[in-house]
Amino acid sequence: APVAATAERRVREPASGEDRRNATIAGLMASTAALTLAPVHPADAAEFLPEIVASFNLATFTPQVFWFAMILAPRNPVVKTVMGSWLPVLIASGIHFYVDYVGFNQPGALEEAAKFGAVFDPTIAPWDWANGAVTGPLLGFQSMLENPNFVTEEWAHVLAWDLFVGRWMWLDAIERDVPFLWACLLTTNFTGPPGLLQYFVVCLLSGKGLPPAGASSSSSSSSSS
Repeated sequence: APVAATAERRVREPASGEDRRNATIAGLMASTAALTLAPVHPADAAEFLPEIVASFNLATFTPQVFWFAMILAPRNPVVKTVMGSWLPVLIASGIHFYVDYVGFNQPGALEEAAKFGAVFDPTIAPWDWANGAVTGPLLGFQSMLENPNFVTEEWAHVLAWDLFVGRWMWLDAIERDVPFLWACLLTTNFTGPPGLLQYFVVCLLSGKGLPPAGASSSSSSSSSS
């Protein structure tokens, strides 16, 4: 009887704050797991070309090998040999070229490319370039992003140029012993141009001065080796 009374009292008593918190956390974890495991737009996934999906993955993950090499072991002899050559940039550029090749061989490719006319609209006067009411270019680009082929092309485009700039920063930092290279490379890999600005600031604050505007002879010789 005492056990039954205790059980009945537990049922009737309102849940404590800790119980409610645990239940909330459990619910959030269950919801997160469901969202993680649930397929995203399964109907749309069937429309993706396997070549484009593979290219997107290659464009995403392949450059990370070179980024981590420059960040974790910038002066390693093997890293110097690989990153001192054009191989990393050529690989990233080759992936981008393949995406273009596949995309332009799909039906409607020319119609999609024609949308660039709305993005780079020549009828917009220079004094309207910063006009927030002129939405045509943004809407045109947004329309192009509905095409997974174009998304993959732009993604490969961005990551290839980021790697190009990161490699240039690495070459300059190794040559002139610029500090905090790892932080600048991380920022560049994550968000692009702000990482280059960060590198310039580090160069100035460390007393190294800005990198030469032209290609230095030592960088040219190391990259050609």
